[in-house]
Amino acid sequence: MTSTQGDGHESCGLSVLPMHDSSLSFNAVSVSAELSVGGAWAAIDKNTPGIEVKACEAFVRFGIRKLSGNTVGEIIVFEAGKRYDFGGYADSQSTNLSVQKLSDGSFKVTDRWYDDGEGDTRPGPKRKSYVLRMVDQTTI
Repeated sequence: MTSTQGDGHESCGLSVLPMHDSSLSFNAVSVSAELSVGGAWAAIDKNTPGIEVKACEAFVRFGIRKLSGNTVGEIIVFEAGKRYDFGGYADSQSTNLSVQKLSDGSFKVTDRWYDDGEGDTRPGPKRKSYVLRMVDQTTI
């Protein structure tokens, strides 16, 4: 579910949230209290000011179905039980296996993704878990 502005057009958030394990920051459109995760995130790179605006413009222009190959910067989209990553090294898709609301209000997400074996890893389906924390109504 991508966020809409009431007129059916997709939108993308622009609030800054530093990530603890990366030099990038990500922005999210929404996480609902009903334990479903939805929205588009744009990566903010301190070394490329404004790249998040261009990434969001590409998302709004092309939508999720035509974003691959048209991405500027990096975008993460949660939609219909899947996580899509665009830009960066390669586009990818993961299936949300579970989304659990934690006692502190954050969400633990577990995804299934396919490891292609690059980097001396064993190829095949894998699981990854991460925690999303709401900072305000439009930022994770």
